[in-house]
Amino acid sequence: MSGLRTSEEVDVQVRNRGQVLDEAEAYARRKVLVVISQVSEPVLSARVKLTQAANASAARPATAQAVVDVNGRPVRAHVAATTMFEAVDLLQERLTARIARARRYRARGSRGGGPDDRTWRDGSCHEHRPHRQHLPAEERRVIRHKSFSLTRQTPQDAVIDLEAMDHAFWLFTDLASGHDSVVYRDAVGGRHRMASLGTTGRQRDFEVR
Repeated sequence: MSGLRTSEEVDVQVRNRGQVLDEAEAYARRKVLVVISQVSEPVLSARVKLTQAANASAARPATAQAVVDVNGRPVRAHVAATTMFEAVDLLQERLTARIARARRYRARGSRGGGPDDRTWRDGSCHEHRPHRQHLPAEERRVIRHKSFSLTRQTPQDAVIDLEAMDHAFWLFTDLASGHDSVVYRDAVGGRHRMASLGTTGRQRDFEVR
């Protein structure tokens, strides 16, 4: 019996944050199912998160994130747009491109011309990245700035987002303390932990229950 699951069999889980219309949730589910229907490998799960910023004056208040587990390999996509429906359309395009790129790297590895299956799975291969140049400090220059605002939430909600998006860590602003923080999974014990930047500038680390 084949282990391949069709798009109809995959339960696309959609989570919302903020004032997200029910129509947008259904629209996102349909769009992700379209992407899944084009994947030849088994799709084990698909998770989507739609976030509508409370600040209506934000340039791109609608964000959409997705994680699709393709035969044990998570493929992620994250986009932002002015409206949620636009964000979902962009998410479909980005997710399709990411899955196609992952398939190319997979095929290259199977031919012996690229990363093998082990390095592809654990992400230890970085052949697609530019070679790092070691330049003297005076010759270095900033070529791109990237900034984003952290979500104010509780550590428990941060852990939920961490697991929902299958990230290695999740940055947020602790709702109680107001400190920038990060939650992650302990590599040894497998438990969720949190590191928070306090007023002293030192990090504190403790288990999130």
